[in-house]
Amino acid sequence: MKNKELNGILIVIIISSIMIIGFHALRFSNLNTIHDYEQYEDINLSENKFILSNSQTNPDLIYRLVPFLLSFINIFLIYLATKKITKNSLHSTLTTLVFSLSPINLFLHTTYNQITFPLTLLLIGITLLLYNKHFFGFIFLLTTLFVNPNLIIIVIFCLILFFDRSITKNSITPFIGMILSTYIYVIFNNSIKPGFSFYIFLTDYVADFSTSIGFSIFGLILGILGIIFSWSKKKDIYLFYVSIISLFIISLIDKRYLIFCELLLIYFGGFALFSILKTKWKSDELKHYVLTIILCGLIFSSGSYIKRMSEIGPTKPEIDSLLWLKSQNLPGIVLSGFEYGDFIHSISGYEVLTNNKYHRTSKDQIKIYETNLIFQSRTLSKIVTFFEKEKISYVWINKKMKNGQIWGNSEQGILLVLRTSKYFSKVYDHGNVQIWAYKNPNIYE
Repeated sequence: MKNKELNGILIVIIISSIMIIGFHALRFSNLNTIHDYEQYEDINLSENKFILSNSQTNPDLIYRLVPFLLSFINIFLIYLATKKITKNSLHSTLTTLVFSLSPINLFLHTTYNQITFPLTLLLIGITLLLYNKHFFGFIFLLTTLFVNPNLIIIVIFCLILFFDRSITKNSITPFIGMILSTYIYVIFNNSIKPGFSFYIFLTDYVADFSTSIGFSIFGLILGILGIIFSWSKKKDIYLFYVSIISLFIISLIDKRYLIFCELLLIYFGGFALFSILKTKWKSDELKHYVLTIILCGLIFSSGSYIKRMSEIGPTKPEIDSLLWLKSQNLPGIVLSGFEYGDFIHSISGYEVLTNNKYHRTSKDQIKIYETNLIFQSRTLSKIVTFFEKEKISYVWINKKMKNGQIWGNSEQGILLVLRTSKYFSKVYDHGNVQIWAYKNPNIYE
């Protein structure tokens, strides 16, 4: 690797590191807790949780440090893989630059999740395959499946893309394989939930509109431009277009697959920047102006993401409330919004009625539907029947739930019943967090 290439990738890694460190510094100045309630789903699933929680090392430090260290490796691997495909170091550097300035990069490398480490193994496997180290490449792909079996569809896509290199250019076999794999995955996972719209796309798939996993607006525009620019120039990457479409369809079932869709999109984003740089413009000033706007837009999207994610929960009072609940050590299930299910279980150890996994994998979402009805109900008999059926012992309520997320005022729905019924007692109330205990009427009447 030439010094110029090495300097380029080092600059990109430094930019990414500044973004990640800046996020943690801002988060620490606002709330000294691990951010994002959804992250606790992965902490619960982590096989190392028992080891971390019983070691001398602060687990919170590990949850922050491990993804940060993996960011160096992942960016370098993306560079090597892209360079082998494009055979152009500038295109590869620009691709990694687009990635380093993306909200997806920040999500991957500021949260302890079940994607980042398997992604590292996957990138190692892909890079080894591209550099004709087939045996070790397949070993790393298999290791990826061992660490996270849910990524089997991604491994299949990688193998299809790899074997496409040895198939004649006019063959439709890779296209059929990818489309068939997507169809089987969708059917196996109970198909796509209805109700998708442009509004849902903006709010759930664009990071600038409050979601934790999503494209940036400028990154999405840049990727689309790259697809348009490459349409007539790169006859051998049509399968990349099919891959992006397939992965986006799969992300409608499991949103985390949007990460892999983004990894393909940044390739085209890098190509768009490369094309703009290499194209002769009538005015160099206009060219520099356009590039400045694009880079500032990418930085602005990530900066906005950093600020928003550094300010979201959980808060220390919420954690304190669950530590108190843990000390009760009583049987039963906790009722709350599904968004907080994994967080509640991780800190308190109590089982919850619903969580993010249930919301993501359940097609009918009957428990969430019933929970919402109970939250808005003032009929004591219905509430008691529901609590008895689901064996609920506690209701956990935070500030967001009371301020518009579920209820609009303190007189709405079950909030009124909690305060007025003898079957409920407020056992915890501190820092805008309340815990209500349910008393079985067959015992207390």
